[in-house]
Amino acid sequence: MEKIVFDGAVIKFRKEKLHKNSIFIGECPNPDSTGFNAVRYLVNSLKANEAAEFYFHGFSSFVSIMPDGTILMPHLKLYYVNCEGQSIYLLLGNSVVEQKDYYGFAKVFSDFIDLIRPNLTILVNGLKSRNERLEVYGASEDWKLVTKLKKFGVKPYKGRFYGIEGYLSAFLRKRGFNNIVLISKYPSRNSLTASEKILDVLSQLLNIEVDLQEIKELSKRAEDIDKMFSKILKKKVKEKPSRSLEVI
Repeated sequence: MEKIVFDGAVIKFRKEKLHKNSIFIGECPNPDSTGFNAVRYLVNSLKANEAAEFYFHGFSSFVSIMPDGTILMPHLKLYYVNCEGQSIYLLLGNSVVEQKDYYGFAKVFSDFIDLIRPNLTILVNGLKSRNERLEVYGASEDWKLVTKLKKFGVKPYKGRFYGIEGYLSAFLRKRGFNNIVLISKYPSRNSLTASEKILDVLSQLLNIEVDLQEIKELSKRAEDIDKMFSKILKKKVKEKPSRSLEVI
């Protein structure tokens, strides 16, 4: 692997795996697991190969211990696959970016993406919202892309970006990339339903075949568990305490 070091980031990459005129899909490295699950599912389903590793000083301040006892540093990995005649890059990680480092990460991240110069960048994220139905929302500075998303049931995003996706989108656009942000809002504790919704949109948008049966089954199982916990929380305890409290 070759290595580049700049602005507090280390990038290790396989030069032969970096292809231009491609499509980039990346999760937003934050605590919500919607984007992570969606991109991981694509990596596994499309059998993508590792192309690069990305390390940054502003990643979360903990390291992962693997089952075999080895230590895994916080990082992002870039995967590559040629699917339906188009080169697709998928960004997946095991870390989140601290809020104070959003700006710095977005700048370095856009430098990283500049290595492959994709025709289209897509950022995916989730947002838990109790008062809303399960829907996918989209945003882009190109109104043609927003109009195209509507064909796949994506609603225009309204309001502000309070997470890292806003910074990432701004820097990517500044570099001249066509960029889309997809956010799946979901009302329950089950983010897998939101990931499934995003995968459905991506498969239509990119015209690629993705078997969603496995994530549908996982999502259904998680939904059943969520409903069970909801019933437990709503259930009122009818038994009286075995003894009264005494004031000493």
